[in-house]
Amino acid sequence: PVEDREPGAGLFDQLYGADEGPPWDIGSWQPELCSSLWQVGEVIGPRVLDVGCGTGDNAVLLAMNGFHVIAFDFHEAAVKMSRERLAAAGELRGSVQVILADVFKLTDVPEIGGAKFDTAVDSAVMHCIGDDDAQARYVAALAGVVRPGGHLVLQACSDRNPDPWEGPPRRISEARMRQLLCEDTGWRVDSVRHCLYENRMGFKDGSCPAIWVVATRLGEQPEAPPDVSHDGAGESELRSEGQEPPAKRRAAG
Repeated sequence: PVEDREPGAGLFDQLYGADEGPPWDIGSWQPELCSSLWQVGEVIGPRVLDVGCGTGDNAVLLAMNGFHVIAFDFHEAAVKMSRERLAAAGELRGSVQVILADVFKLTDVPEIGGAKFDTAVDSAVMHCIGDDDAQARYVAALAGVVRPGGHLVLQACSDRNPDPWEGPPRRISEARMRQLLCEDTGWRVDSVRHCLYENRMGFKDGSCPAIWVVATRLGEQPEAPPDVSHDGAGESELRSEGQEPPAKRRAAG
């Protein structure tokens, strides 16, 4: 049977409490996020919201690349783990603040409030968001915190995973993403590509088919848009010096 269902109550607490840690903790960064950072214009800054930050590795990667990140998760165990990994990361070109928050109540969070971010990063969160109605509310919540012209970059398990399938996570199709991220919801899909999501969920070779989506927040942009550059040496500067940005170096190594 095909089961594309939402996570049951208490599942994440159970996974974070396991001796081996949660199955998305692969001890490194998701290769597709590294690739996205190398693609000029996908992740823009300086302000980035890491949605459902999990173990905190992606937030650290973003800060290594000079972005200023607010990373949040709904689960206290995830926030604790993220803060530990942030402390172990040492000095970063950018910055990270890790907080406990509910994506459906972001305006109630003092650290976020009415802030508008240049990019929201969703690394394997959408495919764990409830039913169809909850997914629509999730997209609306992100639209409320991303500035016009800002981006959403999102990775999720795709419908290229064959049957039989026992979720969670749910499989997400390109058609579903285009339905959710459309003009009516305040978004425009800029690009979609198929990739792999690395994990320890028992898939062959430690990965499964995934979808990577880049979308732009629609709306009237201010006359003087925020500077999309971020602190530290930019990629063009690193390349001129014969160096590669941290994401590229880590992905290659």
